[in-house]
Amino acid sequence: MLHVSKTEQQQFTKGDPHSVCEDALILATQRVNSKYNALKFEVNTNYTNVTPQVMMMPNDLTRVFLNLFTNAFYALEDKRKKLGSYYHPVLEISSEIQATQLIFRIKDNGVGIPQETIKKIFEPFYTTKPTGEGTGLGLSICFDTMKAHKGDLQVESVAGESTTFILSLPVS
Repeated sequence: MLHVSKTEQQQFTKGDPHSVCEDALILATQRVNSKYNALKFEVNTNYTNVTPQVMMMPNDLTRVFLNLFTNAFYALEDKRKKLGSYYHPVLEISSEIQATQLIFRIKDNGVGIPQETIKKIFEPFYTTKPTGEGTGLGLSICFDTMKAHKGDLQVESVAGESTTFILSLPVS
């Protein structure tokens, strides 16, 4: 819906995706603090020392990071409700350069995603959330956005333990 409703045509510009990631993290953290006030979490970042320049549409890339962070916080809150004070929620964000790609890893130690669900996770309208909690468009749009950036989006998960989204962007 968000993808279809965009009216302005965004242009690719050269920039640092780390700053886009950080801005999205600030927005997501503000949102989660107001929505899940009982969730006390830790965020760890470990970015590459190199500041790569990437051709990107900053607003679209912000939406990708924001969606992934929002989903991670949802998984952390879901697990916190199940485990209570024995659980220490953590979101880890890292980046590294591999050959000509900038790789971001966004990992949460939330509820994880069952393997049978991972096959469908990027399909439009597929959601793991209860009715009324999500449209099932977020990850599909994220996937399409990363392809438009000539990049990729993958997921690794262990049900009950963690989920890691891996974004790759070509370095200019």
